[in-house]
Amino acid sequence: MARHSARGAWGGTDRTDAGAFGGASVHPRRTFVGEYHQSGGQVVDPGLAAVADFVLLHGNGVDQPARIGEMVAASRAVPAYRGQPVVINEDDHFGFDQPQNHCLAAVAAGASWGYFDYRMEGEGHAQGYQSVPTDWTLNSDRKRGFFRLLKELSAGLDR
Repeated sequence: MARHSARGAWGGTDRTDAGAFGGASVHPRRTFVGEYHQSGGQVVDPGLAAVADFVLLHGNGVDQPARIGEMVAASRAVPAYRGQPVVINEDDHFGFDQPQNHCLAAVAAGASWGYFDYRMEGEGHAQGYQSVPTDWTLNSDRKRGFFRLLKELSAGLDR
């Protein structure tokens, strides 16, 4: 079984690569383990659900917001699921001004949602947080739309 070492600012731990090798060792100061190796729209693999510290799902390739909620529910229904957080860590769907979108569907299902904002072909430098060089200002409709929705979602939360 291969071992990978994660040494750095957190003091470092050794861990077994859960996704590739089927198990994770437990250490008092260990690195949390999760892996995603399926295409968008899929639910968690049962073997991975048994050992991962969190469940990673992708929204890429998912056309309907309702499917996001279905993916979360189906992943939680996998017998090996142990109550880990569900994280949609990559989704290239926007529509932040729509009454139904992937972000809202994930939050409604009790999962986090990761904004994957890349510069698409033909777009200018202002677009895309994940495109190099990155323009970090809020200077595009897509960026402003995301932060407007985030403000609405977080309104009323204790700070």
